[in-house]
Amino acid sequence: MRICKIGDPPFALVAGAILGTGVAAMVHYYQPDSNMPTTGTKTDLSVAFAVCAVVFVFVAQSLVAAFSFPVVTGAIGAIGSAIFPYVLFDKFAQPGQPGTRQ
Repeated sequence: MRICKIGDPPFALVAGAILGTGVAAMVHYYQPDSNMPTTGTKTDLSVAFAVCAVVFVFVAQSLVAAFSFPVVTGAIGAIGSAIFPYVLFDKFAQPGQPGTRQ
C-alpha cells in the first residue's frame, strides 16, 4: 500500500479480495471443460480468503502495528473477504462471445 501512497491499511484487505477473486475467476474460466462456478467453488475460495485476511491482519499487526483495532479489522476483513467471491466471481467469469474461447 505504500507504493500506492494510500495510508489506509484495511484497504489492502479489500484490494486483495477483489484482485484474488478476479485471478481465481480467470484461472477457473480457462481450465479445460470448465463451466460457471458452483457454490462449492465459491465457498472454498471464500474460506481461503477469510483465513488469508485474518493471517494478514495478525502478521501486519505483529510486524508494524498497522491497525488501530486489529481484532475488529480482522473480523470485518474476514467477513468482507468471504463475501467477495459470491458477489464478484460471476462478474469476472462471464463467458465471452460464443466461439471465442480456445
